[in-house]
Amino acid sequence: MKLRINLSKVCDWKKPRKISALLFVLLIIFLFCWSINKDSRLKEGQMLLRGFPTGIHYAIQLKSFNPEDQKFNCTLSITKGVLAPKMYLKNYLHYGPLVYDDLSVPYAIGIPIISQKFVAQLGPFKTAIPPPKEITIQAIGNPEIYPFDKYFIMGAIKCPAYFIQGDVKKYLETEDYGESVGIINSINGLFIRSATKRELDQIKAAFNWTKRLLPQVDDKDLRQINNRKDLFALMIVRPYYIRFMTVVLGAFALAIAFYIGFKQPLKSIAISMPGFVIAVWGIRSILLSDTKTFLAYFDYVALFLYLIIFVGITCRLISGGKRSG
Repeated sequence: MKLRINLSKVCDWKKPRKISALLFVLLIIFLFCWSINKDSRLKEGQMLLRGFPTGIHYAIQLKSFNPEDQKFNCTLSITKGVLAPKMYLKNYLHYGPLVYDDLSVPYAIGIPIISQKFVAQLGPFKTAIPPPKEITIQAIGNPEIYPFDKYFIMGAIKCPAYFIQGDVKKYLETEDYGESVGIINSINGLFIRSATKRELDQIKAAFNWTKRLLPQVDDKDLRQINNRKDLFALMIVRPYYIRFMTVVLGAFALAIAFYIGFKQPLKSIAISMPGFVIAVWGIRSILLSDTKTFLAYFDYVALFLYLIIFVGITCRLISGGKRSG
C-alpha cells in the first residue's frame, strides 16, 4: 500500500501567502509614515537654520540649483539683528565690504580655510548697510543617483562693522552675539540640514590623494565650521518621501515587467505593452519632474524594465509561445 500525502491538507498554502501579503502591506505603511516623519524633521531643521538674527545677520537665500554643474544660485543680504539700543542710532555703525568665500571644494581637497575677512577690513567703510548681492555656491555631490543624491556646500561670509567707543575702534564681531548667519531654502524638492561628522569624513575621503593627509573631523571642528556666526557647512538632500516612492514604484514596475514578459499570454501583450511604457514614463515624470535635465540611473532602470519584457517575449516565442507557470 502506497502512502500518499496530500500536501494541500497538511498545510494551507494560501494562509502563508495571506500573511506575507499582510506583512508587506504593513511594511509599506510603516515606511510611508517613517518617510513623512523624517521629512517633517527636515522641515523643522530648515527653520532652525534660518537662525536667530543677532548683531549683523547674514542671510543666504538658496533660489535655484543647476544639477549639471552642481551650483546653487543664491542671494546674500545683511540685516540688523538684536543689538544694543545705541547701535541703532544713525551713523553709529560703519560697514565694510560684504564678501563671500566658497569653501566647498577647498575643504574637500584639504586646502586650509582662508577667508577674505582681512581683505574686507581694509574697507572702504560706509554708514549704510551693503546692498544684497547675487552669489554662486559650488556643491559637491552625485546627481546621477537621483533621488538618493545629496550635496555638500560650505561657505564663509564677512562684512566687518565697527563702532567708536571712546577713542577705540571696536569691531562688532568681537562682541557677544555680534554676528549670525541664516540659510533660507526657497528650492522645491530639496531640504537643507547640517552636515554630520561622518559625512564630512566621507567627503574628504572621496578625494583619494587626501586620505592619508586629513584627520577625521572631531566635535571641535564640527562646531567651528557650523559656528552660526559667519561659517556654515550644509548637506542638501531630497525628501524621504520621494526616495520611498521611487523604491515602491520601482518594485511595482519590476513585478509588472516580469509578469508581462514571462507570464502574460502573448496575444495580450500587444495591449499591455503600450500601457506599461506609458506607466513607466509617467512614474519617471512624477519622480523626476523638472528637477534635472541630465540622464540619471533611473533612466537606465526604465530601459532595463523594457528589456525584461522583450527578453521574456523572445524566450516564449522561441519556446513556442507557451505560458510558463
